[in-house]
Amino acid sequence: MKGIERVGAIGVREFHARFVAPEIPVILTRMIDDWPASRRWTPAYFQERFGDVTLDVELLQNGRPGENSSYLESMVTRSMTIAEYIDLAGRRDDGSIYAAQQPLRTLLPDAVRDIRPIPYLSRVLCRAAGTSELLWIGSRGCASGLHFDKAHNFNIQLYGRKRWVIFPREQQPLLYVPSTLPKDHFSPIDFDRPDHERFPRYRDATPIEFDIGPGETLFLPVGWVHHVRTLEFSIGLNLWWLTWRQAARWAPGFLRGKLAAAWASATTPTLQEARNE
Repeated sequence: MKGIERVGAIGVREFHARFVAPEIPVILTRMIDDWPASRRWTPAYFQERFGDVTLDVELLQNGRPGENSSYLESMVTRSMTIAEYIDLAGRRDDGSIYAAQQPLRTLLPDAVRDIRPIPYLSRVLCRAAGTSELLWIGSRGCASGLHFDKAHNFNIQLYGRKRWVIFPREQQPLLYVPSTLPKDHFSPIDFDRPDHERFPRYRDATPIEFDIGPGETLFLPVGWVHHVRTLEFSIGLNLWWLTWRQAARWAPGFLRGKLAAAWASATTPTLQEARNE
């Protein structure tokens, strides 16, 4: 695979056949065209609408953004309001402060009206697995070290731009993951300053590099190693999710009861629906 494809409108079956089943990443350019968030979500909007909401942000005390050892050793959290965070982050471009993985539905329930369900996901399975949107707000310079996700990832860019570098799943051994770090899906390789003497196999890795901007959604399959850098002040969402085949293979016991409850919830009509029947 030499690059990454961008596609516009695409049906559910075609998306799963072309990209999910063979686990090929793709950028969807039209998926959130009808989301109010794609027009509303700016730093100014968040400051005005949700400025008093408190969140815990990641503060890197030492080292460089995007280097996993520094992150694991020196990252602490600090509480502040969204207005304070955006004001502070807007004055920094060193990536030392990041509002990452914020639970949208519990933190900002009123913001949920600005998004829409993703048509490629099973509502029942998402309920059972606890799939939920995570909010990422970061200034220029924020970065994540090389790592892989343990589930499929939809990464939705709403404001600003990010640069992604991804590696196929079969190249995990070249990136020394799973690793012996406290988080084994983190690579010990420093992406910006790789030590080829310590990690000689990394020379043979073949990265795919691209930018995503507002209105674009990246589908990144499970296991693909990646590094992400924020190019300008950015607001985005992500969801980690499973297919039915993965759920059946990975966690049938854990999901059995939850699936039954989620199915009952999804198929039981509400009072208003019952009245309309």
